[in-house]
Amino acid sequence: MKKILIVSQEIQKQFYDVMEQALEGIAQIDIITANKVKNDIWKAPDYHAESLKTRFISWMNFFLFMQRWRRKNKKGRKYDLIFVSSNPPINIWIGLRLKKDFQAPVIFTHWDIYPQAIECSIDHYLSHIVCKLWRRWNHLNYKKYDLMLANGPAEAELIEQSVQCPIRIKAMPFGVDTRLLKPLKKEENIFCIENGLTEKFVVLYSGTMGIGHNIEIVLKAARKLEKIEDILFVFVGQGVKRQLVEKYVARYPNKNVRLFPFQSVEKYVFSMACGDVAIVAQNAENSMIAYPSKAFSFMACGEALVGIGGDDGDLKRLICTYDVGVYVENNDASDLAEKIFRLYQDKELVRKYRENARKTAEEVMDIRIVKEKYRELFLNYLGGDTDEQ
Repeated sequence: MKKILIVSQEIQKQFYDVMEQALEGIAQIDIITANKVKNDIWKAPDYHAESLKTRFISWMNFFLFMQRWRRKNKKGRKYDLIFVSSNPPINIWIGLRLKKDFQAPVIFTHWDIYPQAIECSIDHYLSHIVCKLWRRWNHLNYKKYDLMLANGPAEAELIEQSVQCPIRIKAMPFGVDTRLLKPLKKEENIFCIENGLTEKFVVLYSGTMGIGHNIEIVLKAARKLEKIEDILFVFVGQGVKRQLVEKYVARYPNKNVRLFPFQSVEKYVFSMACGDVAIVAQNAENSMIAYPSKAFSFMACGEALVGIGGDDGDLKRLICTYDVGVYVENNDASDLAEKIFRLYQDKELVRKYRENARKTAEEVMDIRIVKEKYRELFLNYLGGDTDEQ
């Protein structure tokens, strides 16, 4: 049986499971990660995302760990394929070292795009110098990879344009488990029942409230709609911008915004399905480099999408291509409020968006479909003697 090495400081259990199923009968997996995705892993240093400082320290610890691992293992092991993620970003360099060490093809997947992610969040002359050098390095080295993966077509286009030289790149989205996440009637949803949401038109924001998420525009829209008692904005999650929601709730108590922490595993499927519509809010600067994977979860739950971002990107393309909701550009809170109000009034339109969302999740984004795409991809690089042959 062939062998594949996966290198990712952080990796979601669901994504690893998709990889494992895609490789069943094709290859055995060795994985270097900080996450306990299976019993036998090479335990990497933990990733701490609390601040830029903790992230940098985490990345450096991982880099040093990988240097030690390479020295110890490059002569005693053989791999037929290496799969490397952009977490941490130094993996873009590590991947090429592993390619040389093991003389094996390497696939690099961009979960984040660097240095663009830095350029969008840090405005400092030193970061400008670092990013300029980083872009130059990318231009010289991206073409050395056997294949690069992007989360969506807009990201793939951005990566191609950024290096100005031919590279092998393919859009390969995240999947969603449509058997786990599915539509639930509010009167049968324990999260709705316990929190008094059954009679409300729920506008849901669930997930990280981070620097790249436009929480401000959502709160401005909520303020404009506060007199519509049936419309309730529900925030579920954590992050540096959670304090903005906390301040809003404190200033306007008992109004139209409710705030909850991330829910337990048992309640997650219920909280994710509590919305009539669900918001995916990106800063305009991040629209081309941040993939809206959370949107897939909302769509699996049959929720209409309200997208917020720039004039292009995978989120806008997703909504327009599959007709699953509305999209707001130019940081326009009035436009956002108007579109939410229209959805509140037009039940037939919301029904159409919700049906389209669920149908698209089942037919395009389900993890079983994504698994088969990865299986086909791996067979192209591994081939040879597998259990299937």
